[in-house]
Amino acid sequence: MSGDVEIRFTAPPDSVVARSINALAQFPADEPWVLIGGIAVFLRLGSVTRPTADADTVARSQAELLDRLVAANPTVLVANGDVTFAVAGGSVEVDVVDLADDPLPADPERRAFAIARRTALESAVRERVIVTSTGGAVAAEALIPIATIPALVALKTVAMFRRPHSRHPEKVGSDIHDLVRLIDAVGASTVGADIAAADPELATWIADHIENAFGQDLRYTIVRLRRHDRSAAAQDSATTALPVSRSSPMSSAIYSRSENSTDPSTRGHVRGRCRLSKGKTDEAPNAGTRRALARRRLESSAASVVADIAPAGSLAT
Repeated sequence: MSGDVEIRFTAPPDSVVARSINALAQFPADEPWVLIGGIAVFLRLGSVTRPTADADTVARSQAELLDRLVAANPTVLVANGDVTFAVAGGSVEVDVVDLADDPLPADPERRAFAIARRTALESAVRERVIVTSTGGAVAAEALIPIATIPALVALKTVAMFRRPHSRHPEKVGSDIHDLVRLIDAVGASTVGADIAAADPELATWIADHIENAFGQDLRYTIVRLRRHDRSAAAQDSATTALPVSRSSPMSSAIYSRSENSTDPSTRGHVRGRCRLSKGKTDEAPNAGTRRALARRRLESSAASVVADIAPAGSLAT
């Protein structure tokens, strides 16, 4: 799908953003791939809030995409899925992750990651990105597929959960900050609707882990945000965070509003539980009901993110 609006971004010609866009301009237009990660977050939100060293992508077939990149430009260096391009008097690395969703892994965490990658690839919007220097000169320009904000929310939630066991556990701070800013940008309703429409199973998994991180583990989440993301915006968000528990009036309003609803399909979405209304417990929900349940539950969970940790600049003065 192609977007109608250009994304204009200001950055120095030798910045990672400009170099990444120049490198991504060399990716084949007819090969299924999508930009994810920090660069995608910056482009979607219109600002750089933290350092990043490379660009991240997902490809339908990592092997085929790498082969085509090397065939088109023999000077690129490929190692373990990372492609290094010489651009703008320097170099930049682009990580190409294989979709690897057939078959889906049995492990819940790896399964969620695979579904999130697939969602990002299938819902990608092709946008024209124009990076200009502070003087107005064009430093980079490319028409590239970029993950939508709801898809980035899914990926960031998975990353936040996986990060402690990764090579860079300290990046959990930026994962949390990105997640808060992304949900705040489009609203919980859009996040819930788009992810549930793409895959109700993924929406339920995301809701589970958001509820844990921004519910019973909220204080720990705030500590990780403050400790691991030293950017001014993240520190402001951590400072203004509302350290509430689910028993507080604010959290109770968020998490139990569906329990008090007169609509049977919205009841029971508290503390990670998703049950059918009374009298229907023996009936398997159809696809439409599962999608509606997943959507409403994820909307409620996503709303808690920006209720409990306000993004810097979003508070009324």
